[in-house]
Amino acid sequence: MNPSDSFGVTNSSFDNVLEAAEWMNALEPQVVSAQQEYVANSDSWAKAKADKKRKADAVAKRNFERASSAPLSVGDRVCTWGNYVGTVEQIGSDNVKVAFIGRIRSRAPKGALFNPQYSNFTITSNPELEWLRKDQVGVCDIYR
Repeated sequence: MNPSDSFGVTNSSFDNVLEAAEWMNALEPQVVSAQQEYVANSDSWAKAKADKKRKADAVAKRNFERASSAPLSVGDRVCTWGNYVGTVEQIGSDNVKVAFIGRIRSRAPKGALFNPQYSNFTITSNPELEWLRKDQVGVCDIYR
C-alpha cells in the first residue's frame, strides 16, 4: 500500500495545489498594483479633504475679520470666534457688552459661525453678560 493513499493524497491533489500556487503567483502583481492604487487614491482623497478644510478655515477667518471690523449697534446679533452667540447690550469706546444666549452645540471648529459650510446649529443655553474687546465679536446671522 502506498503511504500517500492512506491520507487521501494523490498526484492529482499535488497538481491542483501547484496549479493554485501558480495562479496566485500570477495574480500577485495585479493585487500589489491594486493595493498601490488604493493607497494612492486614499492619499489623494485625504489631501483633497485637508485642502478643502484649509480653504474653508481661511474663508471663515476672513469672514470673521470682516464682521469684527464692522460697526456695531445696540441690538446687533454677534458671534465670537469660539462659537458663542449673543446680542449687543452696550457699546464702549474699545469694548462691547454682550448678552450671550449660548454656544453652538456641535463639534464644529472655532469660527464655524463664520464658515458657510456649517449651517445647522443647535444653541446650548449659556446666558451670560460679558464685556469684550470689539475685535472679539462680529456681526453674524446665525439663522441663515
